[in-house]
Amino acid sequence: MTNKILTILLLSMLFISCSEDKTVSYDYQRTIVLLTDHEESSDFVITFKGMVSSEYPDTRIEFIKAKDLNIHEASYQLLLAAQYYPEGSVFVAEIDPGASSKKMVFSSGDKNFLVPDNGLASRVMAKMNTSNFYYVENTDILDGIDPETANFDEVFAAAANTLLRKIDLNKFGSSVESPVRFEIQDAKLDNGNVMGEFLYFDNFGNGSTNIPGNLMDGFEQGDLLKIQLGSNVCFATFGTSYSSVPYSQNVVFVNASDLLTIAVNYGSIEKRYNLTASDDITISKASAKIGILKYNDSEVVLDIMEHAKAQITSLGFDDNKISYIEKNANGDVSKFSGLCQELTDASVDLVLSVSTPASQAAINFLPEEIPLVFTYVTDPESAGILDIRTTTGLSDATNFQDYMNFVLKLLPETEILGTAYNDLEANASYGNSELKKIAAIHGITLFSEKVHSPDEFETAFNNLINNNSEAILIVADNTMSNNMEEFAAISWNGGSNLPVIGDSYVHCKDGALASISVNYGELGTETGNYLIAALRGRPLSEMEVKKFHTSVIAINKATAGKIGFTFPQEILDSAEYVYE
Repeated sequence: MTNKILTILLLSMLFISCSEDKTVSYDYQRTIVLLTDHEESSDFVITFKGMVSSEYPDTRIEFIKAKDLNIHEASYQLLLAAQYYPEGSVFVAEIDPGASSKKMVFSSGDKNFLVPDNGLASRVMAKMNTSNFYYVENTDILDGIDPETANFDEVFAAAANTLLRKIDLNKFGSSVESPVRFEIQDAKLDNGNVMGEFLYFDNFGNGSTNIPGNLMDGFEQGDLLKIQLGSNVCFATFGTSYSSVPYSQNVVFVNASDLLTIAVNYGSIEKRYNLTASDDITISKASAKIGILKYNDSEVVLDIMEHAKAQITSLGFDDNKISYIEKNANGDVSKFSGLCQELTDASVDLVLSVSTPASQAAINFLPEEIPLVFTYVTDPESAGILDIRTTTGLSDATNFQDYMNFVLKLLPETEILGTAYNDLEANASYGNSELKKIAAIHGITLFSEKVHSPDEFETAFNNLINNNSEAILIVADNTMSNNMEEFAAISWNGGSNLPVIGDSYVHCKDGALASISVNYGELGTETGNYLIAALRGRPLSEMEVKKFHTSVIAINKATAGKIGFTFPQEILDSAEYVYE
């Protein structure tokens, strides 16, 4: 065993010795870094590469494609290249506008630069020790090429070859006394506001800034930030990565280079706000104001708002980050114009309109620059809400096939049904139209009565009885919902025993026999999600109007007893709300 171990050790030492004897050679080529907004297949790049390679075939030419006509961003790219490519490299940069300006050469240590005098070298001059600035003028050292008359691609190539020859820069021409520079805003902290500028946008549109991570020490993860981006103002969350926020929402985080990135998760901050490198940035800790415009404070509305606010809190937006300014018309549509003006004067950052009447008013009376999300709107299209400005939101629209299936489970032999609705409400007119369509499909005759106030309830009820209606259906109607207790009582007080079937659990609570509806708690939760998405910059045009399943069953056993109705066992088993 000992001999085997010795043998292995000797072989290992021999292998190591042989390995150490190997000579590793490195080929230190001349390196040119070519930064331009021309494509690699362009005449300029092909000519440049050809002329340089013809004289110096061992030269390595590194090509960096800059964005078209973006000197500020290219200036940052040139700085990065200058910082990371090795000593002895030659940096050639050509970016419009101003690429036809006089060409100049300069140096930083053992690195030489060839650029137009159009501000492209601003960041290199600001961040590196630079010297020896001279115009490219001397035909004698440029292989006979005259910078004044030759094509610019030939001038750049000839000047680059001259730099590779290590000729003193002062041979190129006259001294450049004041190279063109653009203004650079240094990052700073000013009265709690972090200020800086964009350096670069990558191919995804994420914005790298010149703001170092330590300037964000006064902020905490999850903070809501208000950001001035050039001429735009937006909100974002301070996170740790793109995924700190959901899809298409604004986020700010410190990147691997310890600089602040401003981005959109799976999107482009550059395109969203039409940004460019050098745009100014001001970041502050924020508390956003959400305006809420309501038609009334029905129980359903209160339920929706409770769930919406709870969801917003669960997403990390407590009272320190979000405040609510609520305006209620209390059923009087004539108040909406003034209420919208009050929200505008309060400088709200976002408005939520609750119900169809409130949403129609918000569309007409709120400035378009205030983002608008609606909720509890039966059919925004027929109500005209989607025709005037960009908006989105959530619909409580009943699935009328589900609704009629429910009615037929309650009354399987029915042939004639009635409905009462306020034709002055767009949502109610839409509901009546849809009921007629679905009733016809099932071979059911549907009689409709128009009502505008409780004074007309009893007349409508009697007319439907006279038409032999076997039940009265109430859908998508604020007038009926707000007065359901009075309307439902007519069925047993008058001895008609005519069932009233609604589309909200509150209808049941107020005396209707039964109802089936969307889940208003779920609608409220999604309302909260939509509000935060809109606040954090997701375009409303990206967010589809959301609808929900019609599946929540409510029954009123007390009403059933009064009118002598027995619920099928299937309905009893599936009811989520039961009122005794």
